[in-house]
Amino acid sequence: MPAPDQSGLQDGELRFIVSLRAIGEGHLSSIEFRSGIIDSGGNVHVDTPSRFTTTGQRRDPLYPQEAFRLKLRALGVHDETAGLVLDPLPRRFTLEQFEAAITDLDERATDRAAAHEAVRIIRWLAASDYTIEFAAETQLSERVIFPSGPTESQGMEDARFVRFRNADGSLLYYATYTAFDGRQILPQLIETADFRTFDIATLSGRRGAQQGHGHLPAVGRRTVRGPVTTGQ
Repeated sequence: MPAPDQSGLQDGELRFIVSLRAIGEGHLSSIEFRSGIIDSGGNVHVDTPSRFTTTGQRRDPLYPQEAFRLKLRALGVHDETAGLVLDPLPRRFTLEQFEAAITDLDERATDRAAAHEAVRIIRWLAASDYTIEFAAETQLSERVIFPSGPTESQGMEDARFVRFRNADGSLLYYATYTAFDGRQILPQLIETADFRTFDIATLSGRRGAQQGHGHLPAVGRRTVRGPVTTGQ
């Protein structure tokens, strides 16, 4: 895909980024990158990769309540329990606020068995969404997105990045990939603007549990209500 930074090039040249599946010990898959330039004659020049790698720093995101609630509904979480947890929280909440909301859930829930199972799923969902940030001084080829969530504990495969240009001219890159936990696969979403900070999230909706998604960046000259996921 075209890289965010196209400065310092000759006429007709394009700087690109390629995402790759890396396989380590135990056949555990992760996502890495290479970069290069395509010249005006169509020749491809791949940048020499670094001899070093880094996995970046994981941090918890701000969770949008509306999207989180929709994901819980798709997972069949008990509505009463989801309401008891989410209703007191702000529109965008932190992991600390979420944990505080479930401290006395057993006392507030009418069905304690359902509440216990719902909390297990809610915690699993919260742990599956995260942000990875790499130091500014690292090279692109050194950055490895390594499995950090429960849905991908046994690998991340087949990341497919697509560039989106917003109405204000800013760029965002989205990719779907296949998360594998050793028993089942689940499509997930990566979002980045600079290939240094990556937001990882689960997908929801009718197609959210199916493999083989792609992204349609635009129809004609405009995006269609933002990123669109579609079954292949």
